[in-house]
Amino acid sequence: MTEHHNIGNWHWTERDFSDWATPKLKELLTFTQNLTESVEIEVTAADVKGEAFKYIRKNKVHSSYDYKCKLEFKLKEPGCDLIEGSIHIEPFVDDENMEEWEWEVKIKKSNAAADKIKQAKDLVNKGIILPRIQVFLDEYEKKMD
Repeated sequence: MTEHHNIGNWHWTERDFSDWATPKLKELLTFTQNLTESVEIEVTAADVKGEAFKYIRKNKVHSSYDYKCKLEFKLKEPGCDLIEGSIHIEPFVDDENMEEWEWEVKIKKSNAAADKIKQAKDLVNKGIILPRIQVFLDEYEKKMD
């Protein structure tokens, strides 16, 4: 009787992709980039927690993920004090538009001038992180094994 229970995957089959997704996110979210001619940012994925899985229902594949990411960054500009901080993205889930994810930039104690700290917060924005997450999502959609 059990062999007839899920004929043609009509109900669902689920596969965990967390072993691929978590290191892939860490890899993509650890980088160095020039923001301007003189300003460089170094980002490290300090903590990436969550899960990614795909399920097949009625012969259609659905991708799902739910992550919390903490990134550390260092903003370097010649002649200026180093500015360090963190970026928290929580939750990073499949059922919301990326632009709606919770996003928090915190600056650690810095000797930099207030205008430089404000500039740092403006430079450390979704524009440098979301394209990397989009690469992850594109690769994840194609991943089947």
